Amino acid sequence: MDAISGDIEFTCGTQKCCQRISQLPNTAGYVYTFVHKTRENGLPDWTGAMHGYQIDYVFWVPFPHNLSANFMITNRAKCE
Repeated sequence: MDAISGDIEFTCGTQKCCQRISQLPNTAGYVYTFVHKTRENGLPDWTGAMHGYQIDYVFWVPFPHNLSANFMITNRAKCE
């Protein structure tokens, strides 16, 4: 049920928007799927990567001290 809700609320609209943008002349559009769930967010594992989780990674928001610096180094390439 959670997957259906996510598709209806986010995925379908995003795909439709990107399809329309791709039809414009001289326009490039990019889409990504963010599925990494930060373990230290206090929510149960079944919640997965919810809407907005990518913001901390995309804009390099400081993480709590309990996330290791090694995580940041090894995953930086995924964020760039």
